[in-house]
Amino acid sequence: MKILQKINQYKADAGGFKNLFFHTALAITFTSGLSYMLGLIRDKSFAYTFGASSTLDVYNAAFVVPDLFLATLVNGALSAAFIPIFANLEKHHKQKALEYINQVLSFGMSILIAASVLFAIFLPYLVEFIVPGFSAAQQDQYITVTRLMLISPLLFTISNTFGNVLISTKDFLWYGLSPVFYNLGIIIGVFLFVPSFGIMGLVMGTVLGAFLHLMVRLPVVIRYGYRPKLTFKLEGELKKTATLMLPKMLQLGMWQIMLWWFIRLASHLEEGSVTIYSFARNFQSLPVSLIGVAIALAAFAKLS
Repeated sequence: MKILQKINQYKADAGGFKNLFFHTALAITFTSGLSYMLGLIRDKSFAYTFGASSTLDVYNAAFVVPDLFLATLVNGALSAAFIPIFANLEKHHKQKALEYINQVLSFGMSILIAASVLFAIFLPYLVEFIVPGFSAAQQDQYITVTRLMLISPLLFTISNTFGNVLISTKDFLWYGLSPVFYNLGIIIGVFLFVPSFGIMGLVMGTVLGAFLHLMVRLPVVIRYGYRPKLTFKLEGELKKTATLMLPKMLQLGMWQIMLWWFIRLASHLEEGSVTIYSFARNFQSLPVSLIGVAIALAAFAKLS
């Protein structure tokens, strides 16, 4: 009889898992599809406004360093470590889980701000190595644009940490809507800011998009009970987070370096090559983000 009860319980758990998995994957696929639809509109508006031009080459190349910081420290590396630790804390002690959010943000933001300031200072000495094929005028423009774009990783660090909380608490709809508003912010920049500010209008739109990305998630995390507080307690969970992050940081860092190398090579080619490469990479990533990421997040959230 006990064996039959265990079998029935297993079937019930498996059914619940399949049901949650399906609805989670569906929600993420839907919001990802909406985000990519706006992404195509964004790229089309870029092409219509600027064409495959040197201006758009500078803008696309300016993502290299912010993306390196963001992907290595936040997007994948932190998610891989944060979600299982937070989920475990949340099950047993919610207050400790909330404190853990502040610990991660305090240390993460401190490291990122320091790295961003140092890079902004030394960028004029590095630009020839990053985009050697750009003209002197393009390199000057690249320095200005990249320095401003370094604001985005700071906003994304907060937003993606909140996103990890939403994955752990199964708030997938709000998690998935953030990229939609990010693309919307950039589109607003193209049509409202670019006519007056040129390429700086694109930068303003990108920062606006990053801000909207954060604002979509902030109310949900506050409703959960989160209150921001600067704390530098080096406790066990934070040490464990750093240890778990290291392998993923190495992997993602190498990936971002490879993507930068493609940009570096494209900078030597004719005008518009960096832009064409960026458009192609955005389009190529659609199947992975639409299907693969949805399945991975759904499984990760349930298994954590």
